[in-house]
Amino acid sequence: KPGPENQVEFFALDSNLMDETQLKWLEEKLKDSKARWKVAFCHHSIYSSSKMHSEYKGLRAQLEPLYVKYGTNAVFAGHAHSYERVKPQKGVHYFTEGASGEIKKRSLNRKSPLMAAGEDMVNSFLIVQATEAEMKVEAIAADGKLIDSYTIKR
Repeated sequence: KPGPENQVEFFALDSNLMDETQLKWLEEKLKDSKARWKVAFCHHSIYSSSKMHSEYKGLRAQLEPLYVKYGTNAVFAGHAHSYERVKPQKGVHYFTEGASGEIKKRSLNRKSPLMAAGEDMVNSFLIVQATEAEMKVEAIAADGKLIDSYTIKR
């Protein structure tokens, strides 16, 4: 059984320069991880309903197979200037929190089949809490109001 030191492991990626060295590092680290929760984070969202940017399909083709193969639970990104929780893709949960600074109002395609929840009108931040059984992600508006709450179960 994993101890508390193996509860959550974070994998920081430079999505501006995704090269073979970084992909090899990510695969080795994900493969060797004994963490209960594997969480990756980078600048660009590989799934997004934002109308601001085109989809990062090249980056998705590089990263998604590793996320799926090695059981990555959640991926956090920014880039799109809004908050979005994407419906789980191949068992991986994707969150974009790009609304802590400048907001791009009305930038989310609310008819997108990807979107589970989103907010593009107010600044926000995330609170993430993990226990052995679940990871809870809350999007909180700058005024303290709850925007979205989602729990990933093990």
